[in-house]
Amino acid sequence: MRRIYCVVLLASAFLVSCGNDEGFTFAPTPAAGLTVVNAIPASPVLTLDTNNRTTGAISFAETTRNTDVLPQIPLDFRVSFFNDGVSQTVLEDQFTLDIDFNQIVILTGSVDTATAVKIVEPPFTYPEGSTDTRIRFMNATSSVASATLTLTNPNGPDATVAMTNGQPTGFSTTTSGDGVQIEIRDTSSNALLWRSGNFVLTPGADRFFILTDYFGPGSGTVRMSSVNDPSGIPIFLNEEIPSAVRFVNQTANQGQLDFLVDDVLAASLNFGEVSDFIEFPESAVIMTVTPAGDPTTELSSVEQLLFRGQFATNSAAVGLDGTGVGTSFFIEDRRRVDTQAVVLVTKLAPVVSLVDLYFQDPGEALSGRADVISLQDFTSGPLFVPPGSYDLYVTEAGNTNVLIGPQAITVNSRGVYTIQVIEAAGGGEPIQLALLDDFQN
Repeated sequence: MRRIYCVVLLASAFLVSCGNDEGFTFAPTPAAGLTVVNAIPASPVLTLDTNNRTTGAISFAETTRNTDVLPQIPLDFRVSFFNDGVSQTVLEDQFTLDIDFNQIVILTGSVDTATAVKIVEPPFTYPEGSTDTRIRFMNATSSVASATLTLTNPNGPDATVAMTNGQPTGFSTTTSGDGVQIEIRDTSSNALLWRSGNFVLTPGADRFFILTDYFGPGSGTVRMSSVNDPSGIPIFLNEEIPSAVRFVNQTANQGQLDFLVDDVLAASLNFGEVSDFIEFPESAVIMTVTPAGDPTTELSSVEQLLFRGQFATNSAAVGLDGTGVGTSFFIEDRRRVDTQAVVLVTKLAPVVSLVDLYFQDPGEALSGRADVISLQDFTSGPLFVPPGSYDLYVTEAGNTNVLIGPQAITVNSRGVYTIQVIEAAGGGEPIQLALLDDFQN
């Protein structure tokens, strides 16, 4: 230890001395770049390790930023996820990058048979004043064997690109500007798969557009996104994908309620009823709750932002004052996940201020040592639960005073479940559970 300490001091002194010499400059540390994309459709959140150091965690359709790594040395790369508290390896690999090269790793397949598609990009410099941009494409879907991409550019040359599944294309060069559009069709059937709407390409930047599976609203099954776009914001701001909202009436102290969006009736629901998901364009809307058939009496009115490609649930419940109507609006990821159940939990019972939820093994005593989630009024949270049977308890926050339970439940991998904590019919205690989605299937 002493020897190392002395060497560090001497080296530091030498560098300081040299740094004062006339004409001395520090050379930049050599680096390469690494970007990882998760295109495994049913994957849980994946943990990434490089050289035994955790460097990130990404869910499906997410990408890491371009991370600097040391070049010209072997890089050990591991992808894993936690399955019931145990780290499970998805993929292990080793690669070496040259100085200033970038590597993009696209994870495809499944958590049991994952494949890493690697793209190595040498450094490239655009000529000064260039208005060009280069785009690379990849079909990383699980269902489209071959797709044909047509890029229409009013500022320069159009392009038609064949995208074979799992194989990144070379770069296509086009002219930057606005009004650019992409259309993707299935090569074998010519069926329209996705359309971008108008978007903008900025000059002097390389782009990587990847087609992945899609699990959001609408009839589409695939969606294109930009990996590490140099603009730093989503590029396809006009893609033709809707948002979708469902409505839930858990207002125990009211009768039938109407749910309106921008003064147009979307659903009329009795206590405990749930609407189907209804599609809307991306926009800012006013969501209003009124007594059934009485649109002039507003019980609740809130502006909400609807985003394309996202599901949301708008629930009405007893208000915080115990008499009026309050609403909760939560965006939900309803993608089904291998190895886990997705459980969406919302508290809609202000008669009890804070509650804790416990998932216990059947027959296991409630000890209070490991609550799964704590909830306050009109809050929500997704849980990723190992498949199996459980006794569900709801208790007062911070103690084991049981308010609900044991409630026997069973959840399966690839299931999507919703638990709502609501007040009893008529309002007030005892609070109870509403079990929705796959609990009802």
